[in-house]
Amino acid sequence: MTSPSSSVHLIYTNVTYEDILLKDELDGLVANHPDQFKVYYVLNQREARVFGCNLVGTVYCTITSMAKSSFI
Repeated sequence: MTSPSSSVHLIYTNVTYEDILLKDELDGLVANHPDQFKVYYVLNQREARVFGCNLVGTVYCTITSMAKSSFI
């Protein structure tokens, strides 16, 4: 059986690290399916970088910068 060639990129936004729901489950999906599932955590607070979150800021600015850098 071959793996599907499609992939999912989830941009998960919230205010604080503590507000992220199902983080362990999402990270588990990434670990089990690294070529098919990616999560980009975007938090509004600058302190988010301490928690290893990918991006900090508003959703609009984040998506714009991701598109410009071909991040997705």
